Amino acid sequence: MTARRPPIIAVLLACAAIACAGWTPQWPAWPGAVEPAAAPEPALVYDPPVDLPAPEAVQAASGQYREIPLRWDPVLIPGVAGYVVEGANAAAGPFRVRATLRDRGVLAWVDRGDAEEPLGDAATRFYRLRAFAHDGRVSSTASPVATATSAPLPAPPSGLRAWSRQPRSIPLTWNPSRDPTVAGYTVERSPNPGGPFEVVAELDGRQSTHLLDAGLGNLRVLHYRVSSRNLGGERGAPSEVLRAVTKPAPLPPISLRVESQRLGTTSLAWEPNVETDLLGYRLQRWHKGHPVQTVTYVGADKTRADDIRVDTDEHYEYSLVAVDLDGLESRPSAKISATGLGYEWHASASPSEVRLSWNPRTDEGFVRARVTRSGRLWQERAFVTEVAELHDREVAPGATYHYQIQLERSDGTQAPVSRPIEIAVPRTGDGFVEIQAPASRIPQPEAAPR
Repeated sequence: MTARRPPIIAVLLACAAIACAGWTPQWPAWPGAVEPAAAPEPALVYDPPVDLPAPEAVQAASGQYREIPLRWDPVLIPGVAGYVVEGANAAAGPFRVRATLRDRGVLAWVDRGDAEEPLGDAATRFYRLRAFAHDGRVSSTASPVATATSAPLPAPPSGLRAWSRQPRSIPLTWNPSRDPTVAGYTVERSPNPGGPFEVVAELDGRQSTHLLDAGLGNLRVLHYRVSSRNLGGERGAPSEVLRAVTKPAPLPPISLRVESQRLGTTSLAWEPNVETDLLGYRLQRWHKGHPVQTVTYVGADKTRADDIRVDTDEHYEYSLVAVDLDGLESRPSAKISATGLGYEWHASASPSEVRLSWNPRTDEGFVRARVTRSGRLWQERAFVTEVAELHDREVAPGATYHYQIQLERSDGTQAPVSRPIEIAVPRTGDGFVEIQAPASRIPQPEAAPR
């Protein structure tokens, strides 16, 4: 049985109905046939317009970073091919075409700006939509105008705090911003509340809410402010200015003075510092031809210290530094001078004998003395005596000798050696000639500052 073919009139009517519904049938290609090129989209035509309703429920969302999303309800009637999105910088226009959406099922679009009209921060735009037909004619009816504003530059973070009296640093914290466009923070500081401010740090991440501003000086008064940065790196308004102060160093100790002296030792004293968090004191000295030396450290409860390595008749200068529990050091105190005690020797010589005497310092525990004599190689000698004098009768008239004295305690501890004592033995004569000690070139001790 042969199937009946539909009448040609019915086929044509069906094709017309399909075209009006906005659907183009896809006929199967014959084997070997070449696919025809797609027909170009029709250009939009405003005159003459077409009578189509406008999309309803047009909405534009504010607060997005450099973009404005739009959405609407579809126009579900035959003959609608898509929508035209028109935008303007004012509610009254002028409007221009921002997007052509060639499918009536597309119900959203995002305005991210273009080269002609970039969409920046806090940009306000106005939008309306029109439907258009398959032949490109645009409807004369537009939707009500919808408006929205892109996200402004971010507000500063709240809760800025700074901790003062920290050693050479200031810790800062603040609350994380709730603005999703915030990508980080900029911290600035200035010695003056009115600026100018310099950038201390650029912190990435919305949760980066802490900074330790280190490497500062002592007793530095600084002013801080923090601003939020958006995803494009632009900074918003700064926070209120916050003042902070680093911890001061201890005050220089006062009234450093020589309290007493013994052979080889100088005792120094000073007034206690007023700081409550003091760790102690460092005594330092200067000696000609040597770099500054630390003599000793003592605790905060001490107000005296001994320099036990003092050479006889040598000149020294001293100063004192206070150190707190955070390691901050004061400026050195005013310097004072002191000269190490000598042996207070006396000498005389005749052509056959040299007599040498000194202060035995028995009150300091010394019980004997070692005396060395130097001259020519065969003239070197050493003496040990428990009395405070030496009679050297093994001398040659006209010879020159150098003597050095060193006191010793019963436990074997020794005082520093004296400076060489030069004695020239007279060639002739009956009596003794007094040997004069050379004029001291050592400065006398200075009075302690008060």
